[in-house]
Amino acid sequence: MIHCRDALRLDGVELWNKHFESTKPSYVKTLRAISDQLGLPVYSVATKLELGTLSEQTLKAAEDTFAEWVGVAKALGCRTLRFSLGGEGLRETPNREKTYALLDKCTSVHQNSLHDLKVGIENQEPGFTESVNDVKELRRRLGGKMFLVLDNGSFRNKEVTYDFTKRSLSDTCLVHVKFYKLEEGRGDAKIDYDRYIRLLDSEGYDGFLSIEFDSDETPSVAVPRIADYLRKELGRVSSGK
Repeated sequence: MIHCRDALRLDGVELWNKHFESTKPSYVKTLRAISDQLGLPVYSVATKLELGTLSEQTLKAAEDTFAEWVGVAKALGCRTLRFSLGGEGLRETPNREKTYALLDKCTSVHQNSLHDLKVGIENQEPGFTESVNDVKELRRRLGGKMFLVLDNGSFRNKEVTYDFTKRSLSDTCLVHVKFYKLEEGRGDAKIDYDRYIRLLDSEGYDGFLSIEFDSDETPSVAVPRIADYLRKELGRVSSGK
């Protein structure tokens, strides 16, 4: 995490499950202490609910995964907990109903832990939440207990991201901003971040922006450039320029 603060010049981190040596309380407590010492918040952790064929066995394993990572996120003081969903035919009606039943059960069992922790499902194309209608259904079916983690680069047609963001931002707990190639004086090669940041500002988004990097450029060189670019753009938009 020192590298994230000093070399990558980040204001916070989102940790994936693969970043963890363990989910044992003693290890997580150590991570929290390092985060506090560095003044670098872990604002989100991310993992996957693997539903497989949605058998009783895989659904029970998913319940256990949900419970385990709620505990981790709470111990780290996270604002959000991000899940991606894996499984067969999740857009097919019978499997979709099983998935909603699982998510409703998990969020209901842990409802007392979710007052200050927002749990979100990431949009994927194709995937369980690939459209605005899917997002609205998720919110309605779960009584507002789950949110969207908005990945602005998940669309085959990148032009879709602006309308999707505008219509789903009120249901969003965290925004992922994907960068493909940041060009000096021109911005990103695929997403217009002047337009995108103005959209976030106009819709009142005030959460973290989690950087996703999809390029052959060396991350240790590119990510600090992206972070500095985002700060500059956010400052410019907030000042009304």
